[in-house]
Amino acid sequence: MTDPPTSVAISTNPLGTQSNAQSNNQLHAQPNIQPSLQPHAQPVAHVESENPHSAFKRLVRQSQESLKKIDGFECLLKRREVINDSKQPEELIQFRFRKAPLAVHFKWIGQEANGRELVYAKGLFNDRAHILTAKGDGFVLMPAKKRFDFALDDSNIKSKSRYDLREGGMMKSIDQLGRVLQEIERDPKGNRERVRYLGKVKRPECAALLEGVDEYIPPKWEPLLPKGGRRQTFFDCQPDSPSFGLPVVIVAHDHLGREVEYYHFDRLKLTRFTDADFDPDRLFKK
Repeated sequence: MTDPPTSVAISTNPLGTQSNAQSNNQLHAQPNIQPSLQPHAQPVAHVESENPHSAFKRLVRQSQESLKKIDGFECLLKRREVINDSKQPEELIQFRFRKAPLAVHFKWIGQEANGRELVYAKGLFNDRAHILTAKGDGFVLMPAKKRFDFALDDSNIKSKSRYDLREGGMMKSIDQLGRVLQEIERDPKGNRERVRYLGKVKRPECAALLEGVDEYIPPKWEPLLPKGGRRQTFFDCQPDSPSFGLPVVIVAHDHLGREVEYYHFDRLKLTRFTDADFDPDRLFKK
């Protein structure tokens, strides 16, 4: 496992016409947003002929198009979250995702909650989340390998994830960036410093280069970041990769610079799933 990534305070150019020095001064002036002094993402290459705004728009549109072409995928998901102001342990999860009808299957395979499984398929199996507990599981005070099912709004489900199960996979990130792009195009002058294009960067999680953007999140823009923050999103830019165009590393910090979200979608493989692949009776008997 790698060291936790930190905030990125690097940029090729802002999404406007100002210089890097002006952009950095404005970044530092934003209240309570702490830039990183030791970024984990290092700029490597940048297509100078491409306008930074055009680059951001291209990444958003490409991610939307890539998601449209996907029926489902499976991958290794490394996740760190802050939930209700409480920092959760790092989790390593075998993750399966089907876009429509929506279905997700999580299987914890790391040190944290090893053996836990959670599966949900929209409209199937009573439209409830089904859980196989791990030893010492905080879902319920019961021994390992016990089965339970819950409504999606049950506190046992909501307390274990920062986002709703139905926002699984990369859909939330793609949707968030789509909203940001709409806001920039609605008011380009007022949102000039909203997103910075980072170009192609080297991240410690990935052997290949990723293409990154750094987003300033204003207060009240996102319910989970009421005082604002920053989010760095890194896209797979290898055309022959099954995750090409998709956000594969996502790191968010709150207004004080504390990491509150970290997701790494690794070893992604495109797959077509059936309902049986999300049947808890079948899965939990293995």
